Amino acid sequence: MGLYELFISKIDPAVRKKKTRPEWLSITTLDQLKSHIGQVIIMILIVNFFRQSFKIDFNQPIHLLILGGGIVLVAVALVITHYVSAANRTKQDN
Repeated sequence: MGLYELFISKIDPAVRKKKTRPEWLSITTLDQLKSHIGQVIIMILIVNFFRQSFKIDFNQPIHLLILGGGIVLVAVALVITHYVSAANRTKQDN
């Protein structure tokens, strides 16, 4: 919806009110669109990581350490995307 409204036209502007769409769905710039798409890609990668982690046989203690390291890296990626999206929001508010 954001891509369509950003480049083509507004979706039924006569009917739309503030409450018809959540705030996170309104996209006004290309940077917001890239940020949202990046967050979706990261979530897909996280889901695939955990799906693959269920398939691994944990035969040695090092396997559990590697899994823990992967979970830490996922958490770091989420924190970084949170701070980047917050910085983008404050930059656009100014």
